[in-house]
Amino acid sequence: MLSMKRCIQSLTSFCLAPLAITQAIAGTSGVAGSSSPPNAGVLLMEMASYLAAQPQLTVDIEAGFDVLQADGRKIQFLEGHRMLLKRPKRLRIDPVSTGGQSLLFDSDNITVLHRESGLYAQVPQPESIDDAILYFIRDLEMRLPLAPLMTTWFPQELSHHLLTVDYVESTFILGQLTHHLSARLKQSDMQVWIAAGDAPLPLRVVLTYPTIGNPQYWADFRGWDTNPELNEDDFSLQLPLGAKPIAFTVQFPQVTATYDSGVPQ
Repeated sequence: MLSMKRCIQSLTSFCLAPLAITQAIAGTSGVAGSSSPPNAGVLLMEMASYLAAQPQLTVDIEAGFDVLQADGRKIQFLEGHRMLLKRPKRLRIDPVSTGGQSLLFDSDNITVLHRESGLYAQVPQPESIDDAILYFIRDLEMRLPLAPLMTTWFPQELSHHLLTVDYVESTFILGQLTHHLSARLKQSDMQVWIAAGDAPLPLRVVLTYPTIGNPQYWADFRGWDTNPELNEDDFSLQLPLGAKPIAFTVQFPQVTATYDSGVPQ
């Protein structure tokens, strides 16, 4: 039997992209071109708190990530997903293309489906989205970029990993006026563009990892909807004809190699 981690090595964000925003920042310092900038730390925490408070939402995510090669080159891969979230127990992330990988928390099970091969892995889901995300990353050893943005503990995660953050400028991106912030994190540098106004949603995130050759992960968020009409059918995953179950890598027993000398013991 193949394992999920080995078999899902198509270049999907779940398996290969860095886990984004697991460290974060607060505070404020200088500004580009302004003597009295908005407080960058306040803006960042407002974004985190606003996301954590939403009972449901949908968004389209366009992302790209560099994979560092042995010879020092960086190869960038692109990915598009649609995310549906309905607290406290349901989350769905599907690829925009017909191939790729789907992830579903349906309140009963966690299911990862590789659409091209029809292979899927499934385990019982812990109680809430927060618990399920932690279990997915920590215990199943799977990757889920931007995972903290989907949790109710996102503000605490930011506060826990404070370094520095600067207000860069007020600028338009993706057709909206935004606050552009630049942050220094413990293991990476981050830029984030937050929509100005009453709905401080992130519109773009860029992460750079200077200690491992400066690869980047970036994501654009389009079409945020914090009042979608979601029902049970939206969190029902239809497995393709002939779909085959497989196991997550961590579910396999550890095999210890032994040497047989041929001499009776």
